[in-house]
Amino acid sequence: MLQAQSLSNLPGIRHGFFTRVGGVSDGIYESLNGGVGSEDSPAKVAENRARMAARLGVAPERFLTCYQIHSPEVVVAETPWPASERPRADAIVTRTPNLAIGVSTADCGPVLFADPEARVIGAAHAGWRGALTGVITRHVRRQLPDELFEMRFVVAAHPARRHDRDTLEDGFHTVLVA
Repeated sequence: MLQAQSLSNLPGIRHGFFTRVGGVSDGIYESLNGGVGSEDSPAKVAENRARMAARLGVAPERFLTCYQIHSPEVVVAETPWPASERPRADAIVTRTPNLAIGVSTADCGPVLFADPEARVIGAAHAGWRGALTGVITRHVRRQLPDELFEMRFVVAAHPARRHDRDTLEDGFHTVLVA
């Protein structure tokens, strides 16, 4: 699990960029595949997700991801949802303690952010164009309650990608815990 220094220094917030290493999946999914919607064995995906949740100090049912659709849609997570009821969106924000939120990426970039004073965290799946044009902040702010509009974001993007290896083998699962 990789970590960003910008988020590592925030009290009470855990985060990680999970690589393909350390999973139980095999065959074409040989990795730490946390993709609930993949055609990997559901038992193996559940074990991989349990391993990620454990590294972040939460129970597996408190590790939430969306059904990602390459959109500006954002959901606010207040309680855990079953994997079968994942909302269709590409970003999650929460201020619920001990709730892990995450996104999966291949060639798009994950962005994690936190406001340690407001105790709000977010995880977004974004292409480079959206990240550069501020779509993440604009859409996340639109979804937050009025009292959180004064957010003091600390942001971390996933570790640098190598463009000469721009394939799905560079997939990341990125998560953050309040």
